[in-house]
Amino acid sequence: MKRKKVWRGALLLTALFFLCLLQSCRGTNRGTVPTGGTAASDEAGGKAGERRETELPPSGKHGQSFTLLLYMIGSDLESEDGAASNDIAEILAAETEMPLRILIETGGAKSWKDPQIGDHAGRRFLVEKNELTELENLGECNMSEGETLSDFITFARESYPSERYALILWNHGAGTLMGYGHDENYPECMMPLSELRQALAAGGLRFDFVGFDACLMSTLETAAALSENADYMIASEETEPCSGWKYTGFLRALSHDTGLSAELLGRKIVDDFTDESEANYWDFNTLALIRLAAVKNVVDRLQDILKGEAEQVETEYVGIVQHAAKTKSFGEGQYEQIDLLDYIDRFPEETSGRKELEQAAESAIVYSRSLVENSCGLAFYYPYRRPESYDRVRDMLCEIGYPSEYFLFFNRFMNTMITGQ
Repeated sequence: MKRKKVWRGALLLTALFFLCLLQSCRGTNRGTVPTGGTAASDEAGGKAGERRETELPPSGKHGQSFTLLLYMIGSDLESEDGAASNDIAEILAAETEMPLRILIETGGAKSWKDPQIGDHAGRRFLVEKNELTELENLGECNMSEGETLSDFITFARESYPSERYALILWNHGAGTLMGYGHDENYPECMMPLSELRQALAAGGLRFDFVGFDACLMSTLETAAALSENADYMIASEETEPCSGWKYTGFLRALSHDTGLSAELLGRKIVDDFTDESEANYWDFNTLALIRLAAVKNVVDRLQDILKGEAEQVETEYVGIVQHAAKTKSFGEGQYEQIDLLDYIDRFPEETSGRKELEQAAESAIVYSRSLVENSCGLAFYYPYRRPESYDRVRDMLCEIGYPSEYFLFFNRFMNTMITGQ
């Protein structure tokens, strides 16, 4: 979840977590590095504020038509703090021009600071330089429903054909465990990764990137869910401040050159968000650019490592638990996701498959910056605090294409945790 100065997102998510377990809305299971690598140093993980990057390609064709979709679920972030309206003001301040087109769908809040948006009905807007033009009033709609998202994508595809598209999902996030999006008017559930994947597929667009201006969404599993419908993911491993991304700078850059490559644009977004000059004590800003074509290889190589761990669960259970416990976790450890590179680096160098997994992860993490130590850009689901959620999450991951063999270790680990045998 996005947060205020302290832990608001964690408190809200705790409540949502139990609500989602009890009821489903739809009755379904829901740092600097050597070129070519992402490891920040020889130490475990990375140091706060370091950049991790690969070589970036030049810009593409200047003057390409580019449509940016912003799916903005206002929620309590808007009704209590006006955060969505503030970000819209940042967007308008960029004074973008064609061939960059920005479409915004708003909803999911009980009230809006921006009088043009007004009540809690869903609305679609076109950004025209420094003004919002309303295109459509959608009436009552559940913004945390995948169908609502897919309808927005379909609308953009049919009404505003472009050479390039990108999508930003704005709101609360809860990682692999619970997914994305809390509509304040329909508070029971969030959108699980499987439903997000289906929504993107149904929308029928291929995105240069899908970005999450939301907490905790930079996970391997999220990347896997996006991989068939986008080239890159931009997301945070940790909670985000309520203010979220900084929109004016990167939108001005993109408006100036719509041929800007997704990697260069992603780097600009990451740098603006993690600018230490504006950080305070409570800011844990992390953001990473992930190459989605490399994600399947990461999953496969991680499966190899976990297979070796599965063979040692009965004899090395305590050591396995300590390994995971020492690895950097996020959201105060409540969301069962740990940093992938930090996890890898804690294996002995001679561990079978360690080098291959590290290389695969470094290929996927194109660029990452963090104000948090040992946050290297990409986390993964490692169940250890909520065993009652494991079966649900495992089944959901199978829906997005994870092989059943991937879960051999976790099945044994969970069984040992629960039974003590």
